[in-house]
Amino acid sequence: MSVLARMVLLALLVGLLIGFGLFVGGEGGVASSDGFEGASPRFHSSAQCAECHRDVWNEWYGSHHQIAYRNPEVRALSDDFRNKECQACHLPRPVAVTGYAKRTLHRTTLPDEGVSCLTCHLGKSGEILGRNTVLDAPCQPIASPAMTSVSMCESCHNQHGTTDQWRATPFAENGTDCNACHMPQLERPRGTLGRSHVFAGSHDVGVLRSAVRFDARVEEGRLVVEVENVGAGHHFPTEERSRAADVEVRFGDSGEWQRMHRFRLPYRNEPLPDTTLAFGAVEHAHSDIPERAASAVVRLSYRLTPFVGDGDPRSAVLFERFVDLQGAAPVVGELRLPPLPEVSAFRPTIDPEEIVVPEDVTESADAGVAASLPALVLEPRLARLRAVVDAAPPAPDEERMSTLRELVRAALVPGAATARFARLARRGLPDEPGAFLALEELLVHERADVRSLAAYELGRLAEPASVVPLVLRLKYEVDAPETMIWVAHALTRFGNFAGLPEIVRWMRVVDTAELAGQRAIEICRDAGEDPGEAPSWDDLAERLQRLHATWLADGTMPAPDALTVARIARHLIELEAFQLRGVDEARFTLSRLGGQAVPLLREALRASEPYLRTHALEIVRNLGAPAVAAAPEVVPLLGDELTKADAARALGRLGAPIAIPHLVSCLRAVDLELRAAAAGSLGPLGATSAIPELRAVFDDVSQSIDVRVQAAFSLALLKKDTSACEWLEGLQSREEYHAPTLQELIDTIRARR
Repeated sequence: MSVLARMVLLALLVGLLIGFGLFVGGEGGVASSDGFEGASPRFHSSAQCAECHRDVWNEWYGSHHQIAYRNPEVRALSDDFRNKECQACHLPRPVAVTGYAKRTLHRTTLPDEGVSCLTCHLGKSGEILGRNTVLDAPCQPIASPAMTSVSMCESCHNQHGTTDQWRATPFAENGTDCNACHMPQLERPRGTLGRSHVFAGSHDVGVLRSAVRFDARVEEGRLVVEVENVGAGHHFPTEERSRAADVEVRFGDSGEWQRMHRFRLPYRNEPLPDTTLAFGAVEHAHSDIPERAASAVVRLSYRLTPFVGDGDPRSAVLFERFVDLQGAAPVVGELRLPPLPEVSAFRPTIDPEEIVVPEDVTESADAGVAASLPALVLEPRLARLRAVVDAAPPAPDEERMSTLRELVRAALVPGAATARFARLARRGLPDEPGAFLALEELLVHERADVRSLAAYELGRLAEPASVVPLVLRLKYEVDAPETMIWVAHALTRFGNFAGLPEIVRWMRVVDTAELAGQRAIEICRDAGEDPGEAPSWDDLAERLQRLHATWLADGTMPAPDALTVARIARHLIELEAFQLRGVDEARFTLSRLGGQAVPLLREALRASEPYLRTHALEIVRNLGAPAVAAAPEVVPLLGDELTKADAARALGRLGAPIAIPHLVSCLRAVDLELRAAAAGSLGPLGATSAIPELRAVFDDVSQSIDVRVQAAFSLALLKKDTSACEWLEGLQSREEYHAPTLQELIDTIRARR
């Protein structure tokens, strides 16, 4: 029997079992105490949908949903997903599992499927959701109103307010939703009716042209261009800060294009206004007409990123109008539609016979794992964290803060005071209680030199709680190397070495080598690693790397004071928010505080609040060995439907051998994410006893490639298994798996040889 036939037969059998409530999770799935329910592993890949839904699958394949995670444009804008906030929407878990109109959580498997069929169609209990109930179909879809609702899209597409913008338009009032424009009805080649799964949007010039009206005229001797949002059910442009639309003019045949107006939502660190065009709004752009100008051309260009110009494939001209200025009454020409640019993502027709559909694992160890685990007891924790925040030492009153701000501004901001007074003010900062609070405000000043001085002064004052905002600056100073160096140096005064790799990085750049080298010498001497009078660059870099590695291994930091604890609690509270920017800032900061955040993280791991628990687990995993004290809270989460795979990954990083028997059982689990996580964690744990089970998984070609990759990684670590490592390197050379994941695994293997 073929793999595909076995898959269809298994689907039918499982469907019958679900009907009698006998499948894993019973009638309603396996529910955790917060209402999140585990998805049945009956369907775990979009490849399983191709045989019956070939036309739909071909539309999706190559769409910007399918390439959401591997899209080069996205990877560049997200710094190859080092901006963790981007992952949740570009590689999301099924929306029904995490909740409609709630924030998504990211998965780690099937990276090439991006926003997949199962992202939208997999229900909480493993059922397939659709527009209609068809119980005699292999996947037995169940009708769900959510499939055609805005709440389906909202989990990802309201991060920048798009669905909120839609609610303020007449479209919301008359029931015209996202699907009307982005999933229009169509008749497919085989005669079936349905909705397009190409998800046309900002990469489709036709859709963009339908959004606005573009016109031009001469009024009182000036050229006026008028743009009205007539068709977008939201702002123009929307969704991403990277998008921009430019109104431009060129006078004469040889003149240069000049920008008259830009529509754009700027990045948060740009001191620019939001100029996006709301539905129904009209924008008028004006330009003086040069003397003797005989003609003009005006146009509207759309750019997928604001930092590209004409000729770039990420830029397209939507409309052009010619204006004849020679007569007494200027003549505006007809609207011209420039030719469409080439489509960057070709959507090929795939032969389903070429699709490898992994076999479902029919033996489940889920029940055995759960039975052997400590009891999972989850309780509300947000109220407790808010109480910690409320117990923080009170800040100075507003009058006192105003005085401190003036003093700090005079000391650090060029031109704010005479040079003599500035020197006196800086000298007196250590004697001013609360001065660190005003200094911290300058860490986000628009001038990089002011931010550098603020970081230096905070390091000099060494007020314990300042470590929290200083760590956050490591995220945002990537384009200001000198400021980054001062921030990283200041952090070492608090015993935090998280920024040392940045100093090493900028030591290797000519323009910043001297500053970074000077700070490196100071850091080494303060740490008892005296480099001598004339150390080489390589020697300094090696010493800093050693200091950093040692700190990562133990996370030694002073016990946090009350204000530091309150700031840690405030970041933990932010994890439960909807907007991912604040969530990512919290994850970034807490993952770089060494052991200081661990006590509150242990409490968060027992939280019934789903995002708090999930992200706390992710932070514990990022901390690794310094958070090993949290292992007793992590182990029970192997039985939590929402976090069990994350728990398996975390236990591998923590180095908690008590988890080995549970993880070996998880190799036979039905859940794909859990199998892959367990396979990848046994190697770092040194679980040599698990080698036979890992070898069996690796040799089983019916297993998902995600699981086999992780098993090969663990085998290479445990046995120094050259065949497993060579297999991974072969995947890499043939580009048959997610490149960043493979590179990280191979680098880890090589580092441990």
